[in-house]
Amino acid sequence: MRKILLGIGWVLLLLGGCAPVQRVGTLSSTAPPPDSLVFTLEHLTADCAGISSEDPTQFTVECADPKVQVEVRAVKRSRCPRPQGASNRLSVVLAMDQSASLFGSFVRSGSDPDKRRFPAAQRFVQQLPAHTRLALCCFASLNPMQYSDYDLLVPLGDGNRAAVLNALQRLHNEGPSVHGAPLWNMLMAQLRILAQEPAERERWLVCFTDGANQVPTGVSSYTDAEVEAEARRTRTRLFFVFLGDEQSIPNYQAVRATLQRLADATDGALVAVQEAGDLQAAFEDVVGSAEYAPCYVLQCIIKRQGGFRQGEKVRLQVRGGVSGVERAFELRVGTPTARRL
Repeated sequence: MRKILLGIGWVLLLLGGCAPVQRVGTLSSTAPPPDSLVFTLEHLTADCAGISSEDPTQFTVECADPKVQVEVRAVKRSRCPRPQGASNRLSVVLAMDQSASLFGSFVRSGSDPDKRRFPAAQRFVQQLPAHTRLALCCFASLNPMQYSDYDLLVPLGDGNRAAVLNALQRLHNEGPSVHGAPLWNMLMAQLRILAQEPAERERWLVCFTDGANQVPTGVSSYTDAEVEAEARRTRTRLFFVFLGDEQSIPNYQAVRATLQRLADATDGALVAVQEAGDLQAAFEDVVGSAEYAPCYVLQCIIKRQGGFRQGEKVRLQVRGGVSGVERAFELRVGTPTARRL
């Protein structure tokens, strides 16, 4: 993973919109009162529950010493280096669009007629952390005789990397689905599968698509707004590798904007790859997220009558949301940041 990051770190800065380790430039710079200190800490988004905005009142920071008072002054979203071992707590569903629009026709060029997405997806799977739980699906179903929103090719589970790689190779040899592209229905189904994963696991839904949502007559469809709400509820990050350009995708800008909004709302990413020309690099960017996690940077003020001694260690308990996971942090007086224990 380190080798990947060295090569793509600059791209991650552009995709994430921020450096891996954040400077809290927009938080309050008001001087603290006497006997007080200002510090920051990085609390993982995955440990939070029910957080809807950057509202300091949704976070609790406490010290076991009753003489120490802690107040959360400001909050901002960010990304931080993932704690050691946390990259082994990933659950990832890879969804492959098999609609006819990717293959092309006499009327319109395809979004990925050369099927470059498949070797790129295989490399993506190979580069994920060793203990990642994986699943693979394609949409819509490849069964021409019976409609289904998707085919589950490899169920979510441990130790199935080889099965996913083999299934991708078989899918490479398949033609398009005759049932359209039920994108929102497929995403909703996979989100509900990921919702069954243990709470401590980070959930990713990675989708290769040209963004079309097409269902046959008589089949109802969820909306992108419902997908966004479900992804937020299940704390799932949505990653889209957006295939195609203005020539191959009608309403290209509108489709791209919708996928971008879903990715932004869930701390995911959208990588637009025109004509599938740079898929390998695009997926390496996504893999880099295995080393960095979305978080909330909390700016806190700590106070005790008489102040604090230089080098003194203060232990804190942090919780985001009423039902969030409580984590222990330690602040060493004289340093600006509390570290997670």
